Amino acid sequence: MPGASINVRGSYIDGSVSTDSDGVFKLDDCVPGNYEVKITTTGGPTQGYYSDPLSIQVSDADITDVEVRAIPGVSVSGNVIVLGNKDQSIINALSQSFMSATNLQPGLRPSETVAGSAAIGAGGRFEFPGVRPGRIGFRPGNLPEGLTFLRVERDGVPVRDGLTLSAGERVNGLRVFVAYGTGSLNGQIKVEGGALPTRMDWQLTVRRADGDGQELFQLIDARGHFWVKNLPPGIYEITAEAEYVEVPGVTPSPYPAPLKQTVTVQNNAETQVLMVLDLKDRRKQ
Repeated sequence: MPGASINVRGSYIDGSVSTDSDGVFKLDDCVPGNYEVKITTTGGPTQGYYSDPLSIQVSDADITDVEVRAIPGVSVSGNVIVLGNKDQSIINALSQSFMSATNLQPGLRPSETVAGSAAIGAGGRFEFPGVRPGRIGFRPGNLPEGLTFLRVERDGVPVRDGLTLSAGERVNGLRVFVAYGTGSLNGQIKVEGGALPTRMDWQLTVRRADGDGQELFQLIDARGHFWVKNLPPGIYEITAEAEYVEVPGVTPSPYPAPLKQTVTVQNNAETQVLMVLDLKDRRKQ
């Protein structure tokens, strides 16, 4: 396979080399250690194939005759669709983004979870010529400001836990929905009926009530303020939970229960949120 991209990962290297016209690749100056070698699932003639990773131990001699077997993968293609905005410049900005494929099979090493990536065309079109069979999750990456990933659909049915792909299968018409949003949440958490430790953190989670998209984890400043921007219109569930080291007789015990609130976000509007923690009445179950 000429011109194939081979990924090489080791203690002191994480890069790629290309094969020559005879499919031969070479990496010089390898320090002793363990290396993982596999086909990179993006770019050039490599597309359409994957390989099982090879583990190679380098000691004090050259390693020769390494054979990487290229296996035809599953073809997956579709479109990224922008909801809530028809501005062509925003749609064309998707060409700055890419689609990533992640292997969701349990028990994999981190390097084995990457199933590939594919460029998104100006019209939202993408194609994975060769993905490893298995349960694969798809989502866009590096989205322009204001765009938020919502969901993936196959044949009109939402796919929330990945697609199970079989060898030789061709998946066409996958639809990936993103939404354009200019709404924001501006909020504060107040503590009444007592005091929390000075050395503590708040964990704030924002998620869409319809289950689309990913959870957003937002930092809260020392005054309890938070600000979440560029949200698409919709109903959101906000959960805030105090985190601190519990000291008997000093800190509130048991932990106060999480604060939860449901709010509506609209474009070009800032939704004000006030969450009150009453230490007299609330206890973590």
